[in-house]
Amino acid sequence: IVVDSCRTFLDRQRALRGRDLAYGHSLVLGWSDKTVFLLQELCECYQHLNSSRRKIILLTHNDAVWTEVELRRALPRKDRCGCQIECRQGQVSDHDDLERVGVLCAHDIYVLANGQSEKKADAEVMRIVLAIASLEVLGNVFVEVRIPENTRVLNRIMPSAHPIAVRDVTNYLLCLYALDRAMGTLFTELLTNR
Repeated sequence: IVVDSCRTFLDRQRALRGRDLAYGHSLVLGWSDKTVFLLQELCECYQHLNSSRRKIILLTHNDAVWTEVELRRALPRKDRCGCQIECRQGQVSDHDDLERVGVLCAHDIYVLANGQSEKKADAEVMRIVLAIASLEVLGNVFVEVRIPENTRVLNRIMPSAHPIAVRDVTNYLLCLYALDRAMGTLFTELLTNR
């Protein structure tokens, strides 16, 4: 019982405070209903590109064990195409936590809006981008925004960031499906690399 308790405590401390020594990895910040789909697309993309960049670090405010269980349920290891996904718990807008997951060495950084209202989600995303911009990150930063007008604000905060107004893309795809189902299906397949 004592050994199991110590092992559990050490595993939890590693998940909370362990530093990742990675270079050229992909970093996903935040947990939302799109996280699993993004991870799946990244794994498939790296496999098709025969990329050596096969490590993805996921930083969320959720408990790392809970996140790993959810990830294993939704995206089993056999479906990860050889990618290594590490789950870390922390504040996605905290400098120390961002440095702990190697934000300065990441090749790609994906900032996801959480499931809150549009204004709260975009405010959280802007806090994260401010933290990233203050660290002078060199990697590609892709940012999900809910309100399209906020893309201009994000470009002023961090000119090198790539804001993506998800609602606009979704509405465009829905219109394509409504007007021409074959074209909508083709466009969706092109976007998902399938």
